[in-house]
Amino acid sequence: MTIPVLICDDSSFARKQVARSLPENWDVELSYAGNGEEALELIRQGRADILFLDLTMPVLDGFGVLKTIREEDLPSLPIVISGDIQPESRRRVMSLGAVCFIKKPIQSDELTRVLNDYGLLQLSGERHIVYDEAVEFTDWCQEYSNISKGRAADLLARFIEQEVELSIPRVGYL
Repeated sequence: MTIPVLICDDSSFARKQVARSLPENWDVELSYAGNGEEALELIRQGRADILFLDLTMPVLDGFGVLKTIREEDLPSLPIVISGDIQPESRRRVMSLGAVCFIKKPIQSDELTRVLNDYGLLQLSGERHIVYDEAVEFTDWCQEYSNISKGRAADLLARFIEQEVELSIPRVGYL
C-alpha cells in the first residue's frame, strides 16, 4: 500500500537530501512543501500520513505546524528533521506531538532505523523515490549555514541554559 509522505523544508537542498535518504524500495508517494502553511494544506488534503518537518522556515515554522496538527487533530505523524538541536527545541517538538527528532544533516541509516522503530517501514520490491527538483549552489550554502547556526546555538543554549532564537540564514552571491 502506497503511503503519502510529505517533506517540508524551505531548502530545496534539504528536501532533496531527505528524499534521497529514504529507503529506495519504500512504497511512498512524495509531496513537498517549502513552508508550514503549504504543509498544512497538503496534510488537510490527505497527502501526509508521514511528515518530515523542518523547524526554521518562513511563513509558518515547524513549531506552528506541530501546534496546528495537534489543535486540529490532523492525521499526520510528524518526524522533525532540523539543524536546531537545542535541548529546549527538542523538548518543545516532542511536547507538541512529534514522533521523534533527527538532527541535520540526515543519515540514511538513521532514518531507516527510525522508520523501523516506529513500524512505518513497509518495503516493496520496486524503487519509488524520485526527486527531480534542481538545487542551486546558494541553497546548498544556506542549508549548511543553517545547520552550523543550529549547532552553535545548541552550544550557546547549553552554556547559558536558555533557548536561543534562530533566524533563517540568507546566503547570496557577492
